[in-house]
Amino acid sequence: MRRYLWYGNLALALTFTAIPAGTIMASGPHGATVSKTPAYAQPAKPDAHPHAPIYLPYKGTMVVGQINTHPATSAPSNAFTPLQGGFTSVRNGDGRLEMFADTNDGNIWHKWQSTPNDDTSWSGWSWFGSGMMSPEAQLNMDGRVEVFAVDKNGKMWHIWQTAVGGPWSAWTAFAQNMWMKTSGAGYNTGYTVIQNMDGRVEVFAPLVNLTTGAVQTYHIWQTTAGGSWGAWTFLFAGNLHQLVSGMDKNGAFEVFGNEGFGTTYTAYTEYQLFQTAAGSSWGTNSKFGTGVTNFTLNSDTDGRLEAFAQVDVSGNWQVYHTWQTTPGTWNNSGSGIIVWQATGFTINSAYGASVHVLLNRNASGTLEIFAYSSDLVSIYHNYQTTAGGSWATWSPFLTQMSISALYAAQEKDGHQSLFAIDGTGTMWQTWQTSPAGTGWHGWVNVGHP
Repeated sequence: MRRYLWYGNLALALTFTAIPAGTIMASGPHGATVSKTPAYAQPAKPDAHPHAPIYLPYKGTMVVGQINTHPATSAPSNAFTPLQGGFTSVRNGDGRLEMFADTNDGNIWHKWQSTPNDDTSWSGWSWFGSGMMSPEAQLNMDGRVEVFAVDKNGKMWHIWQTAVGGPWSAWTAFAQNMWMKTSGAGYNTGYTVIQNMDGRVEVFAPLVNLTTGAVQTYHIWQTTAGGSWGAWTFLFAGNLHQLVSGMDKNGAFEVFGNEGFGTTYTAYTEYQLFQTAAGSSWGTNSKFGTGVTNFTLNSDTDGRLEAFAQVDVSGNWQVYHTWQTTPGTWNNSGSGIIVWQATGFTINSAYGASVHVLLNRNASGTLEIFAYSSDLVSIYHNYQTTAGGSWATWSPFLTQMSISALYAAQEKDGHQSLFAIDGTGTMWQTWQTSPAGTGWHGWVNVGHP
């Protein structure tokens, strides 16, 4: 397969061939992957239901009020399917990294490390649930993992460990008859999960208003840390896509989402929703930028948030960023308009590729940004030269390959792992060779279920 990469005025032609699972694409100090699969508790199956579940294709007709379906109770017979792109990872209470991913036949699978920080000792893929997509995971305050997912009718479910690192509950739907719109004009399954300063987990999601039929932004939260959940509560009238959440230094939430319309990215508007104080009421929403999409967010060591996004500039995709000048106060023009600055990264949009960005923090405290495109063989990165300081220059990241999704996770000792899904639905992994270093291991084929 031949792909072309444009960077400035330089065009590079690269040819790729399929690599078997377990192959290391570049030499490194780590040995081959270990095939041992540790014993691990599997999720409890949902209770039997008197009616057979009815599931729709991802881009089909919505069924209004379809609320009594359960995820399927057994693994599919055709278990070897490509990963779809929905992915999340979390560190268990004992520090072992665990990943959850969906496949294009509507199943969720997971795999886990047998030892914290050991990127060569993963289990095999294990089935985790059917009729579900878009998993997100969050660690509860007591160390138990909780996973969220959306069924094909748009209803959100969750499942949790009943003990740290232990067995799983049954999949349980949130009680209210509310759902996301999974098909048709304005369909939207993007949501975000975050933990409050007091340990309570909170979810922000676009849901259908039962009175008007409009898709609006709602949230729901645990009433006590690790305990029961309240009810979905209205937050914002807009249908915000690509929801991203962060926490200010004082513990107040900031939630960002894109309200797109028209046929060009220049018509897309990023909105900011924010709490006035930790666990308090919400302030007046405000526009955070126009022509801004594919938003990512993280915090500096001093508590200031920094954001990166794709911006359409004269027909080309560029990566811009903005930041808080002090915790809770964003870089602005003095009249409240957020100031975005170019980072020097551009991809020619004539190739039909959007730029996706991923921002993560190293053990040294420096932020590192990754930019990639689903249509071009391009992964580039840039990083702060000092924690909270200036940025270096963009450079190619490892062996270039065409990917459709990229995710980051910080492991127990502080080193980063990156997970990429290529065009065939196969997952790859790379990791830092030391927690605060700049060296990376070569890409390793993690495979697919």
